[in-house]
Amino acid sequence: GFEDVNTLVDVGGGTGTIISLVTSKYPHIKGINFDLPSVLAHDPLYSGVEHVSGDMFTEVPKGDAIFMKWILHDWNDEDCVKILKNCWKSL
Repeated sequence: GFEDVNTLVDVGGGTGTIISLVTSKYPHIKGINFDLPSVLAHDPLYSGVEHVSGDMFTEVPKGDAIFMKWILHDWNDEDCVKILKNCWKSL
């Protein structure tokens, strides 16, 4: 569960819909929806969710836990290693 998580980062979170579902069930969690600026340009506002723009190949925002859905399958092994290393550094 998410009981011990205070900050959850959704890497490649798109519009933030998934992380908003988590924060609505666990309101103590600060959700960070992390994606490219062009993706976040028209994202709706959700209670408990902050939209943060950036590049997962460079850096991932700090958090207690990382969430990724439909991300790694799009990249080759070398790129996946970069993404996962940046996620590890952010924890």
